[in-house]
Amino acid sequence: ELQWLRDGAWTPRLRWAAAAAERWDQHSPTTGDFLAETERWRRQPLGRKLLCSKLTRDAKITVAGARLKVTSPRFGPESRVTITELGTADAVRDALHEHFGIPLSETVG
Repeated sequence: ELQWLRDGAWTPRLRWAAAAAERWDQHSPTTGDFLAETERWRRQPLGRKLLCSKLTRDAKITVAGARLKVTSPRFGPESRVTITELGTADAVRDALHEHFGIPLSETVG
């Protein structure tokens, strides 16, 4: 269960059913299960493109592919979404550095 502090008290935000984890409810996955899951992930959209997201009290910031999306404030009628097409690899690297603190040296190539 994920909780958040709301009006001075911790309240449930998200809950997961135990059935959601039934695939690997034993001690650990077999090597075959692990390799099958890795291959399945590789075919999924998130396995094929860059995705980096950060939540703060005030904003949700996401870099997905070559797009920067900022939602601020995160909730309420004043919430605004700004989407910026970054266009170049250097612009993506700069956004990762500026918004997520990822050193430029770690995103070369």
